[in-house]
Amino acid sequence: MATFLLKGLTQEHRDFLRNFAQNVLGSKSRTKAILHLINEKMYGTAAIDRIKQERLDEPPPSSKDTKRIQFSVLQADYDNLAKIAQSTDSSIQHYLRCLVRSNLYGKYELLGFEMENLRRSNYELYRLGVNINQIAKALNTGHDVEVKRQLLDDMHKQIEEHTSRVEKILKDNLERY
Repeated sequence: MATFLLKGLTQEHRDFLRNFAQNVLGSKSRTKAILHLINEKMYGTAAIDRIKQERLDEPPPSSKDTKRIQFSVLQADYDNLAKIAQSTDSSIQHYLRCLVRSNLYGKYELLGFEMENLRRSNYELYRLGVNINQIAKALNTGHDVEVKRQLLDDMHKQIEEHTSRVEKILKDNLERY
């Protein structure tokens, strides 16, 4: 790897690079900040995220090996974590595990209330599928069945509501991290 000297940086540039490196990369290295910015412009932010993820080996999904980590937080931080965990139908431990995994691997896990909402929504979609299959079976067997346009419109509306509900859950999940 070749090295070069970058001349013409003002103190403001140096301060910006140092702060940027600290805030984004967790290091005060101006060189890392410059390389990050160059890579971001060359390859885009998605590539940068991919490069970060390639550096970490994600455990296999079947792995049950766990290690205990113990640390202390301020009482105010604990209270806020408890409020978030309660509002999301999760435990503090599950919420923190989701945060850690999202930062390590870029994986966004659903919290308790999101999983429950998806479960309910998928059950409703399943029931719609059963109704559609019954209508199709009756039509295919030659029975004289009157399928009302309103019924089909209602089913279509329910499917659209399901899709938008799932989309909102997933979008909210990504924005949380």
